[in-house]
Amino acid sequence: MTPRKYILMCFLLFFMSCVNDVDFDQVDDIEINTVHRASLVYFTTNNESFLDVLGNQVLTISDTTTLPIFQGPYTENYLVRADFNYNITNTFNRDFTIQYEFLSEDYMRTWLFDPIEVPSNTVDYEITQSITEDNIQQVIESNRVVINIILEPTNEPTNTNPELSLQSAATFYYQVTTTDE
Repeated sequence: MTPRKYILMCFLLFFMSCVNDVDFDQVDDIEINTVHRASLVYFTTNNESFLDVLGNQVLTISDTTTLPIFQGPYTENYLVRADFNYNITNTFNRDFTIQYEFLSEDYMRTWLFDPIEVPSNTVDYEITQSITEDNIQQVIESNRVVINIILEPTNEPTNTNPELSLQSAATFYYQVTTTDE
């Protein structure tokens, strides 16, 4: 046997021994998972926000913001979970409750998170609230978020120059499978 034929035969044996039957049905099991993070709401407020025009204390302030992050077919079809992460600093000598509420285009409530209790004199208070696949459709129907900030009722005056600041972000988990296409 010539060296050329010998090399060719060894190559074919090697190549054939490394190849198993290929199961092309596995393509039906493809699953693509992606994670996206987006900043949401940031604010800093002080004593003046809790006073009306006459200087009387107001216990609740509220803000409504358009939130278009849930719009579009990718989110509607593939979003399976959303984590809302908050970092809160409260230098007031009083506790706060922060309540997030999601609204539809016609201002109907689609989702209400549990209230976030923020203790007085707290720095870098971190909390995460999640919406799982079972409830995600309710949030997808939202295009507004209402933030209610409730100051603990008491006769005690607030300390000098306190601030309440909140930074929030959302982490979105998407899942695409071949059955989706």
